[in-house]
Amino acid sequence: TTVNDITAQPEQDYPVLDTGEEDAEEILKAAADAYYDGGLKHISASSVWPNLDDYFIIDLRSATYYNAGHIPGAFQVNMADLGYDEMLKYLPTDKPILVNCYTAHTSNHVVSILNALGYDAYNFLYGINAVTSNTDICKANYSAPATNFPVVTP
Repeated sequence: TTVNDITAQPEQDYPVLDTGEEDAEEILKAAADAYYDGGLKHISASSVWPNLDDYFIIDLRSATYYNAGHIPGAFQVNMADLGYDEMLKYLPTDKPILVNCYTAHTSNHVVSILNALGYDAYNFLYGINAVTSNTDICKANYSAPATNFPVVTP
């Protein structure tokens, strides 16, 4: 298995933030306030697994762990690259984005940023630990409710 390259995807339009504000800083502040007022957006493996094709999946784990096993259809993305225009332009605005990492802590930060920017993003609850307890894939299992869903492996 090799990394599923997000830049091979067609470029997308950026989301439109309709906050009623004019100034860029005020627009972003209003979007962030609206997101946090609504509560964090998490979703479980059992909720998404039957409909994986309905989501654009980003995997923030290292290429090594991604290549050891990942959610089918997931794109491995280096978090340092995610904030740049060249990476954001590949994210869809017409389907939800599911963000996965090792334990859901890092992905929660990324989901917050993506939602503040106008994307419909969800944090994958418990990260890859919710998918498998195989430590070659998930780095370290911390007793998340693993369901051992099938993952793409070499």
